[in-house]
Amino acid sequence: MLRRPAQDPWSWNYDIIASQRDGRFYLRIAELNLIVEDADLLGAHVRLERAKRELFERSATLDVAVPPPRDIALRQDLRRATLPFLIKTAAVTLMAAILIAASAVSVHYALEGSLRSAAQRTGRAAIEQVIRGLEDVGRRDLTPERAERLRASLRGAVPVLKPFIDELRPLFAADAVDAGSGASR
Repeated sequence: MLRRPAQDPWSWNYDIIASQRDGRFYLRIAELNLIVEDADLLGAHVRLERAKRELFERSATLDVAVPPPRDIALRQDLRRATLPFLIKTAAVTLMAAILIAASAVSVHYALEGSLRSAAQRTGRAAIEQVIRGLEDVGRRDLTPERAERLRASLRGAVPVLKPFIDELRPLFAADAVDAGSGASR
């Protein structure tokens, strides 16, 4: 059974196929299975419109849907066929957007956390290595040759470290004054 379309069938425009044989005109509407004949083309058209009106009235009385014209039927079929595809596409797109957003947030936090912890680990390792190196120097017996090499390397490092030491000196001086006055922090 056909579903009743929302539009009024009286406003639909059906394609009329016309042919002429032996001096007579034949008109038909394929979707409605209507065929009429007449000696005059205008008379055949009037008879076809009358047959169409009678079919619509009988269909309304029996509460039976009239088949729509081919272009409307094609649109309805196309809508009926593509609607599930469009719904599935929208669902997949929504899921993909959610996954992309979740992965972007995860990657952001993973990179931020990893870089921060890697920098902290690198800084700690460098400080621990310097401390171990100083402890090793203090524990070992310094031979005169080693002491001379240590002095030479410290002399080479002083010009590079002097700007940093100059910036830090006021902080140490403030600590010395606080320690001398007995102020507590």
